[in-house]
Amino acid sequence: MAFKEQYAIFAVPKGQLQGQLQAEIVHLGMKCHAPTFAPHTTVLAAIERPREEVLAVAAEMCKHVKVGG
Repeated sequence: MAFKEQYAIFAVPKGQLQGQLQAEIVHLGMKCHAPTFAPHTTVLAAIERPREEVLAVAAEMCKHVKVGG
């Protein structure tokens, strides 16, 4: 079976929210003996399309994202 390149698109918080979420992830990771990770939301995963197509779709999606609260 040939390996296919796969891509994923993540939404990543910034600023104060990122810091708050990261602190909670680290706290819970230590408490539960679990790995920690950067806070994110997976928007799409296991995308098996050409890189250029994924980048174009991601750029289009970003045009429709409301920034802030």
